[in-house]
Amino acid sequence: MILKVQLFGPLARTASCRVLDVEWPVAERACAVEVMHRLAEGNPMLRPLLTGARLAVNGQYAGPEDLVTESDELAVIAMVSGG
Repeated sequence: MILKVQLFGPLARTASCRVLDVEWPVAERACAVEVMHRLAEGNPMLRPLLTGARLAVNGQYAGPEDLVTESDELAVIAMVSGG
């Protein structure tokens, strides 16, 4: 299956795109933490920005063990700094 992950701000600029595809074997269940690990493995330039980032699934922050499916809306939300 192909998981489509939306990127915003610095993540999108660094990746030069707003959506990344993460390939996942159909027989395996995908959980949020593993999706983030695969994103980092497949896109080394994003690794520094993924530290502290969270995966949102269908508009809600996902817990590390929350399962995701191909039909879910996935987005990586990076840490924001400022005052």
